[in-house]
Amino acid sequence: MILVEPSKHEYIERGRIDQPDRSSAPVWAHPIIANGRLYVRDQDVLLCYDVTAK
Repeated sequence: MILVEPSKHEYIERGRIDQPDRSSAPVWAHPIIANGRLYVRDQDVLLCYDVTAK
């Protein structure tokens, strides 16, 4: 998952999270941010990341 800052002039990557044990099957669930946490679902796995500013 990559966080990109919108820009008309250049690609600005602000963060990146590599998902461990990613399946090869398509994933249709949308990522969700709630209460400073990012939730990502891949088949039968739910991952949670703290995305609050440090």
